[in-house]
Amino acid sequence: MAGAYCMYCIRRCFVSRQVIVGGQVLWSGHMATCDRGKRHDREALGMDSSTAHNPVWDGCECPNVCGPKQVATATGSSATDQPGTDQRAGS
Repeated sequence: MAGAYCMYCIRRCFVSRQVIVGGQVLWSGHMATCDRGKRHDREALGMDSSTAHNPVWDGCECPNVCGPKQVATATGSSATDQPGTDQRAGS
């Protein structure tokens, strides 16, 4: 992703993510993937790039690559749109 450099790792470590609570997108933007940037996002938004919703997965039909669409919860954990299943390769 082109754009600004992360103030924590001095790289372009950002990915697109959304914070969704109760089916509503409360925040949408770029989150850091470095450890210090993820810590900042957790403190500011309650989740980081590994727990927030990845909008790239919307409409994705490749279960061996993306797995089921994930929706982040307010606690920072994630839930799938297919509870109890894991379609990723090797699972």
